[in-house]
Amino acid sequence: MAGFGLEHLVVAPISAEANNTITYGTGAVAEHARRAAITYNWDEGRLNGDNKLAEYRRRLNDADIELETTELPGEMAVTMGLEKVKTAATTGTGATPAVYTLKTNSNVSLGVGYVCWDVINNEDVYTAVLVHKVTLTRNNEERTTKEDTVNWQCPTVSGKAWPVDLDASGEDQIRDYAEFTGSGARAAAIAWIDGKLNVS
Repeated sequence: MAGFGLEHLVVAPISAEANNTITYGTGAVAEHARRAAITYNWDEGRLNGDNKLAEYRRRLNDADIELETTELPGEMAVTMGLEKVKTAATTGTGATPAVYTLKTNSNVSLGVGYVCWDVINNEDVYTAVLVHKVTLTRNNEERTTKEDTVNWQCPTVSGKAWPVDLDASGEDQIRDYAEFTGSGARAAAIAWIDGKLNVS
């Protein structure tokens, strides 16, 4: 399939994980998703005998994930486990701004979902991707001054996607995806992600 677009990036904290089941807390939709990348890390085992390859196994260990958005507001960063609130915002004249501090112990596990727009045989296909368990950290921060030409600077976060056994099969999973076609496919893909990650 040919990738064409990305939207509706959702994160939801894991509130419980037991008995081959993950329970998510309330999900939040990020501001304007720009990029989602998953790099799978495989463990390879080769066994030679009689001067040739006798056995071969390949197993998925985990995955690296990177997310980019146009904005990463403080409230969303708190949901992702990246920041802590130092001072809550108040309203009215002379309002105190919300103050956030970098969370140095990144141990919040999340579910991450997003919707891809693909084209297969000239037909629009909307693919809803759910990464079951992710731990994120902030990437390095850099800002530059305004120049004569516009140079957008967008925040990225990266982390680890962990294998989980969700069906007691003994074979771990990292992500699921569901494909939707036809009339209402985009809305159905968004609804699928929202249902999995508790977006109201």
